[in-house]
Amino acid sequence: MHWVLVEMLINNKQEEITLNSIYIFLFMFEIMNKRSIDKLKYLGLSIGIFGCLFKIMSWYGASILLIIGLSLLGLYFLIKVFQK
Repeated sequence: MHWVLVEMLINNKQEEITLNSIYIFLFMFEIMNKRSIDKLKYLGLSIGIFGCLFKIMSWYGASILLIIGLSLLGLYFLIKVFQK
């Protein structure tokens, strides 16, 4: 698996980077089981809720928490679309 990443860094061509990122996503999709996907969902939800709380209270770091939490939720739903 790491040879793909090394080739991507050495060659640095846009087509290869796109193709390699697809390979990396498919590899991650294959190793994730139902339990780890559920953990991803709950982690994204909890970070997103804390981000909303921070935003309401006008505390520092709210935007970063929202970005991380919603990105994890987006990744969860992206994985669920391609699952059997």
